[in-house]
Amino acid sequence: MNRVFIMHRSFHHSKYSGYSQLLNHLKGKVIPNNPEMIPYSLRSVLSNTVFKKSPGYDTQSIEKEWQLLLELKKNNSNTIVHYLNGERDIRYVLKFYRKSERVKFVTTFHKPPSILIEEIQKNKYLKYLDGVIALGANQANIINDQLKIKQIEIIPHGVDTNFFHPHKNQLVHNKNKKMILFVGQHLRDFNLFNSVVDIIKTKKIDIEINVVILPSYIQFLKNKDALNIFSGISDDMLKTLYQKSTCLFIPLKDVTACNSILEALACGTPIITSKVGDNVDYLDDSCSIMPERNDKDSLIDAIIMVMNDAINQKMRKAAREKSLDFDWKVISERVKRFHERVLS
Repeated sequence: MNRVFIMHRSFHHSKYSGYSQLLNHLKGKVIPNNPEMIPYSLRSVLSNTVFKKSPGYDTQSIEKEWQLLLELKKNNSNTIVHYLNGERDIRYVLKFYRKSERVKFVTTFHKPPSILIEEIQKNKYLKYLDGVIALGANQANIINDQLKIKQIEIIPHGVDTNFFHPHKNQLVHNKNKKMILFVGQHLRDFNLFNSVVDIIKTKKIDIEINVVILPSYIQFLKNKDALNIFSGISDDMLKTLYQKSTCLFIPLKDVTACNSILEALACGTPIITSKVGDNVDYLDDSCSIMPERNDKDSLIDAIIMVMNDAINQKMRKAAREKSLDFDWKVISERVKRFHERVLS
């Protein structure tokens, strides 16, 4: 069996973050990995025409489709084509090969139902997929309702537990200074975060609050004088912030799988987040506290609770143990077996 992966990677992810880490554990052809073959001016015209009808298809999507078409034409073996991001790039090659016995197409969706349902309805080509990997149960339900694809399996997002790991002397490392860490921007509930920071500031609780965020999102933060704001930091600095933090605090509007939560777990950092989306598929009471969305008082209580050293250390151990369920070695084996089932 041959594997062809259609690559997509978010520019702001750490070198060790994101779904593309799957490629470190499964062999296959990765597209794009060649110099651009189609002039940008032509790709721009074509992608603009498609983009008006269905977002998620750009100049790089056309280049990927062309390289995929060439790869499939020269290869006569049974092949699984895996689009790493189902919200992007899927169009004409899938339709052209939809009746092929030797080529099967699968994808992994990443966005939660609140966003995904609209994107599925706009892309008529998705109905030709042979299989779908969902990252959580809520997401799987909406995919099944909308696409009626026989081969749907829930396989969680993975995390690099070799790079993201607890500090070698976790107890000494975290006992004295109390730190809250907020990471990222996608579907983060900035209003709720700002409200909690307001309360912490009013109560004069001795907690350092660190925020890792893209520069364009700093505008959504209030009380900046109460925050240490980081942008464009190194992977090692990000890991150190996870390791040093008393907890990761990320109130969310919705979620399927959150890289920041998985990375914090791997570093043995307790999680305080919202009970929304598919968070319950990745977290439990041993390593996290998940109040209902907008429950500001419970979030404050949770932050105070994890400041207790005994509770914190117990949660840190549980967080690391939980993360091992999502190690990329484990996840990649499940993806491999899924490929084999779809192609059989």
